[in-house]
Amino acid sequence: GHFVCVPKFDVEATLQAIEREKVSNLYLVPTLYHMLIEHPAFGRERVASVEKIGFAGAPMSDGLMRRVEQAFQPQLFVNHYGSSEIYTFTIDQQASRKPGSSGRSAMNQR
Repeated sequence: GHFVCVPKFDVEATLQAIEREKVSNLYLVPTLYHMLIEHPAFGRERVASVEKIGFAGAPMSDGLMRRVEQAFQPQLFVNHYGSSEIYTFTIDQQASRKPGSSGRSAMNQR
């Protein structure tokens, strides 16, 4: 695998990168997921390669979480609570099953 970075977020450029590079893991802040799924150019077929999605940096509303899960249909949907400031404190690997939860403590955390 490899890391794909879009220098400046743009929905169409991001969708093109996902298609071209067959991105399997997508990690964004909730606002960018919202921008992607609400854009007229978004379609499930364009993100079919994405199997795992993660988010951090801000909470994701229950409504957005449901829409993101429906739009991407990921195998794994992870909330990385606390990872924007320092190392991840909690990990919720099935974020959409219990919206609002930040999951269980990560290893070596109390």
